[in-house]
Amino acid sequence: MASRMKHPGRAWAYGGALFAGALSIGGNVASVAMPPPDAPPDWEPSSWKLGFAAVVPLLVIVGFEIWHRVHWPRRYWFARWVAMVAVIAAPAVVSFQHMHDLMIRFDESHLVAALVPVGIDGLMLMAVLALKAQAEADQAAAETNGAADGDVAYSPA
Repeated sequence: MASRMKHPGRAWAYGGALFAGALSIGGNVASVAMPPPDAPPDWEPSSWKLGFAAVVPLLVIVGFEIWHRVHWPRRYWFARWVAMVAVIAAPAVVSFQHMHDLMIRFDESHLVAALVPVGIDGLMLMAVLALKAQAEADQAAAETNGAADGDVAYSPA
């Protein structure tokens, strides 16, 4: 039985996804945890808002994984795209807004406030796509080399 070969980029992709996910969750939670400018001295953030702020980036990650990894029959193409907009795009916009607002509250320029969330969410997307691309490359290599299910033939080229 051949063992699964390790790929140098896979660890970077997992690390990038975890790092970007942590930054996104942290930014969202920090955004709703900061008191509004006109808040009374005894203001406290709602525990519901904090919880939902933490969940929003996870909706994007899990939604993308389901959308991209499931082999959808052709008859579901329209439902797949509608679901993607609802489950991925809407929370992505909410997450962007949370991080954007946080950067503005930290006195960053509007350009920086726009680029920071794009960079964080872009890293998350890039990492997920890299994992998907590596899985497809592994599958193609296994089929080409006649490897048994679960065995992966790796060529660094």
